[in-house]
Amino acid sequence: MPRPSLFILLSLAAAPLGAQAARPAAADPASSVSADLEMMREEQAFGALATEFLAAAAAGDSARVVRMISAKLQAQAGAAQVAQVVRTRVLPFFAERPEPAGASTVTRTTTGFGDQGFAYYRYAARRGGADARPFVLYVVREGGKLVVANVVVDYHVEGRHR
Repeated sequence: MPRPSLFILLSLAAAPLGAQAARPAAADPASSVSADLEMMREEQAFGALATEFLAAAAAGDSARVVRMISAKLQAQAGAAQVAQVVRTRVLPFFAERPEPAGASTVTRTTTGFGDQGFAYYRYAARRGGADARPFVLYVVREGGKLVVANVVVDYHVEGRHR
């Protein structure tokens, strides 16, 4: 399997794994349906940024992609390092695979910095749907602004990618 993007290493270094782990809530069918509906409403704006990011990456627009990436991640990893990963891993992945493919899973997420949002577990394919490959895109609200907190290309997460 190809090695995951550097972003996964940077995000995991931001906080211990336990700080990122979700705790299951008690199952109450009525509150579960209500929570699901609320999640769907909240997710729309985050999903719009995810779509914008993917379009910019597929178009090879490095400057636009980098502007969408978390300022906190860029400060921690270094702007030059983030720009290099975008140029060498992210843009080539989406330039070769500009089309969405297969199923998509959306979950809530919290970064190591405590910012909350959604994780998108998806596939991207070559034109015509061939050679679909997995990726994960994390979009969070950071200081009131929606940003891409992480993108991991060519990385399959069991139970999330379907």
